[in-house]
Amino acid sequence: MKTGKVSEMVMKHSILKQLGAHREEVMAGPGIGQDFALIQGKEWMSGASAIQVCYRREDAAFAVVRALNNLFCSGSTAVGIFCMALLPPAMDHEEWNQMMEAVHKICQSRGIAILGGHTETTGAVSAPIVTVTGIGYAKQKKEVWEGKLKDGHDLVMTKWIGLEGTALLAVHREKELLERYPYALIKEAQEFTKYLTVEDEARAAIHFGAVALHDVSQGGILTALWEMAERSGTGLEVDLKQIAVRQETVEISEYAGANPYSMPSAGSLLIGTENGYGLVRELERLQMKASVIGKVTDKKERIIRNGEDIRFLDRPKPENFEQFLKKEVEL
Repeated sequence: MKTGKVSEMVMKHSILKQLGAHREEVMAGPGIGQDFALIQGKEWMSGASAIQVCYRREDAAFAVVRALNNLFCSGSTAVGIFCMALLPPAMDHEEWNQMMEAVHKICQSRGIAILGGHTETTGAVSAPIVTVTGIGYAKQKKEVWEGKLKDGHDLVMTKWIGLEGTALLAVHREKELLERYPYALIKEAQEFTKYLTVEDEARAAIHFGAVALHDVSQGGILTALWEMAERSGTGLEVDLKQIAVRQETVEISEYAGANPYSMPSAGSLLIGTENGYGLVRELERLQMKASVIGKVTDKKERIIRNGEDIRFLDRPKPENFEQFLKKEVEL
C-alpha cells in the first residue's frame, strides 16, 4: 500500500467489514467520514483518536488537537486523553520527556486530563509515532452524530484551509523558507497553531441546528467533502472561490510543492445545515470566520466549480504529507 492515509477501498473492504462483536450500547461506530464513537449508558460517552509522526518534539500536540476536534464534531465535551507512543531506540529519556511536556501543556491549557496510555521503544520505527484517544461526554444529538445530509442543505466551512499543514511546514522548513520569505510571514504561519481547535464553532453550529459536522484534517478539504457526501450518499456542488485560504498558506505550499486543498487542515470545520447563510451570520456575530462554499444535491455527481471551469471531485487517494516535511528526524 502507498504511504499515507489508507484509501476508501481499503477502509471498506479490510476495516469496516471487521468490527468485532455487536454491542447494543454502541450508538455510533466506525464509518467513512466518521471519526468518533458513542456509547450509551447512564451518561453517553464518546471517544475519538488521532495519530501523528513526530519529527519534532512539538508535533505530538497535533495529535491531541485532532483527537479532540473529532470529539467536538460529535457534539461532545472532552474530559481526557489516552496517549500511546512508539519510540525509536535512538531516542533518549530527556527527548521523550520534552515531547510529553508538549502534550501536557496543551491538555493543561484546555482543562483536559491525561488518563493513561502506553509507551514502547521499538526498532520498527525511525521517528516517534504518537496516538491520542480523546474521551468525553456526548449530548443526545442524534441528527449530528448520524450526519445525514439532504438535497438542498448548505455546506459551510469555518476559518481557512491548510492551517495545520502550513504551521508544520513553517516549523520544519523554517531555515530554507526564511531564505525566500520575510520573517513576519513565516512567524505568522508558525502561529497558525492558535487556530487549530474547532470547539467553539462546533458548539455554535450544533446549537444553531447543524445536521452534520466534519473536521477538515488529514487529506484536506477535498477529502472532507468527499467523505461527508459519501456518508450521506449524496452529491454536492462546491464553489472553489468560496473556500478561504491564507496568503501564508498559498506562498508556503507553493514553495514546498504541496496542494493547499489536500493539506492537513485541522482548525477548519465543514458543516451541513439547512440555513447556511444564517449560520454564517451567527458565527460572524460570535467573531468566527465562516462562508457558504456549496450545496448538497440529490445527484451522484460531486462537482467543484472554479469560475467557468467545472471538474468532478474524485474519490480521495492515499496522501502522504510527510514527504513535504524534512526527512531527517530532529530530536
